[in-house]
Amino acid sequence: MCTKETLKNDTYKMMFVMGLAELIGMICCTGQMQAYFNIYGAVYCTHPLLNQFAGNMGMVMWYIETTLNVLLAENRYLILSSSRLAFIFTGKFLYMWFVGITIYSIVMTWYTPTMLFSGVAGGFLADPHVGYLPQDEYFFQTVTFIHNQVIAFSLVIVYTFVGVHMFKQKKDNRNVVLGRKAAEDYSLFLQISIISFLAFGTAMGYAYGRFIESFFFNSKKQIKQAFKLPWDMLRESMIFSASATVQGRPVEQEY
Repeated sequence: MCTKETLKNDTYKMMFVMGLAELIGMICCTGQMQAYFNIYGAVYCTHPLLNQFAGNMGMVMWYIETTLNVLLAENRYLILSSSRLAFIFTGKFLYMWFVGITIYSIVMTWYTPTMLFSGVAGGFLADPHVGYLPQDEYFFQTVTFIHNQVIAFSLVIVYTFVGVHMFKQKKDNRNVVLGRKAAEDYSLFLQISIISFLAFGTAMGYAYGRFIESFFFNSKKQIKQAFKLPWDMLRESMIFSASATVQGRPVEQEY
C-alpha cells in the first residue's frame, strides 16, 4: 500500500492516514501502553502524565479515524456516481481535509473528559472509577457520544445512497461487462465497506455500551446466583460426608 503507484491514488492516501491513526490509537489505548500499565500494576497516581497523554492521544486518533471513515465513504460514492464533486477529495483539497480533521479532532478532545487507565478493568475507560465507586456522571463523554452517533448515522445514510446507486447501475447495465477501472473501483469499495462496517459497530458500541452495561452485569450476577446455590449445597454435602467418614460416625445433615 506504500508503493508510489498506490500513494498517488487519493483514496489510498485516506486509507493510509486512517491506518496510521488506528495504529497510533492502538499503541496508546489498547496495545503496548495498556499492556505496560497492566504488567506494572499502574494507577493514575503512578503515571499521571503518561496516563493523560495516552488517553488524549487515543481520543484524537479515534476522532480522526472515524471522521475520515465517513469522508472515505463519501469519496467512494462520488467516484462511483461519476459526480463532478469528486474533485473535493483530490490534490490540495485532500490535504486541506487532513488538516481540518486534525484540528477538529484536537478541539473535540479538548472538550472530552480524558479516558484514563483503570487497574480494575485493565484498560482505558471513560470512567476510571468503574468497579469500586458509583458511576459518576462527570465522566460521561457527551461530546464523544454525539460524535459517535453522527458518525454511525452518516455511514448509514451514505451507504444507503451507494446501495441505491449500485442497484440502479447494475439494473441499467445488466449485460455490460465491467472494465478494469470499474472492477478496481468496486473492489476498493468493498474494502472500504468492511472498514466502515467495523467503524459503525465500534461507534455504536461506545455510544450505547454504558447504557446496557448495568443490565449485562446484573444478568451475569443473576446467572451466577442461580448456579451458586445448588453448587454450594453439593460442595457442603461432599465436605460433610468426607468429614463423617474420617471420624467414623454418622452425621445428621441439616438444610
